Amino acid sequence: MSSSPRTPSSFLTSKAGENMRTTEPRLKRSLLWFASGLAIAVAIGLLFGFVPTRFRLLGLLAVGQGCVVGALLGRAAVPLKMHDPRLGACGGFVCGVSSVGVTAAFWWAVWAAEAKKPEQPRPDAALVARMLAQMPKPADGDEEQLKAYEENRRQMTGFLERQTAPPEVELGDWLAHRASAVVDYRAAATLIGLLELILAGVAAGLLARISVGAPFCSTCQTWRRVIRSHLFPAPVPEPLRQLLPDRAPESILSVAAEFSACGCDARPTINLSLETTDRKTQPIAVVLNDEQFADLKRLLDEAQGMK
Repeated sequence: MSSSPRTPSSFLTSKAGENMRTTEPRLKRSLLWFASGLAIAVAIGLLFGFVPTRFRLLGLLAVGQGCVVGALLGRAAVPLKMHDPRLGACGGFVCGVSSVGVTAAFWWAVWAAEAKKPEQPRPDAALVARMLAQMPKPADGDEEQLKAYEENRRQMTGFLERQTAPPEVELGDWLAHRASAVVDYRAAATLIGLLELILAGVAAGLLARISVGAPFCSTCQTWRRVIRSHLFPAPVPEPLRQLLPDRAPESILSVAAEFSACGCDARPTINLSLETTDRKTQPIAVVLNDEQFADLKRLLDEAQGMK
């Protein structure tokens, strides 16, 4: 019994179903990675809150904190199989900014609590308090005397409240205090604080993108790993030179060949990197036929003394 041919509509439906099945776990892994990244950022932010004051260097500590967050985000991406470089960069930036923001909020809260601690009463405040307690109320009920009495009590009470009330401490005050060794203006101190956030975000985003952008096989959902590699100095063997882009042989200083494999049974991927007289190129993935793959494997075996 022959099976009926697939119609275009059924083909499109099956392809759409496959795409949805592929997208759903990827989206779930990405969201889980981002949530884990925010938790890591908060934890690192609280941990850096206990850094001693003498080590709280403007800018440098924020960059270091961003690097720590970015490195941990990269490690978290491995078990979660999150391999989207753009999301890695954006998520790393947000987590880096969040981590430094948590640290800044922690330092501000501690500084504000210290600034609001009650001080010893000033002598004039103590004198006014005694005068207020001993001030007799007029007994004859004269209206002018009562008004003067109430006015005096109101002024003395207001003076005591101003002396004993805790000062208002805003975030801008703390930023100005922290940057007082560099700038004297509150607006400049605020800009320095914003710059620290950006630096931390960029550092975290770059490190997270590098880890997340590692080679990944979408077929078997595993990270590619380098199983063999070798650096061929000039003159490059002819079978290998035929795989390279059109370049003058004298400009090529060396060629690095890497064999990377995943969990599939497919042939390893070949990446070639060139170092020339003017620059070093990024790894180039090359597709080889059976004969070229055998020649390259033979060259690698001979160079590494395996034959």
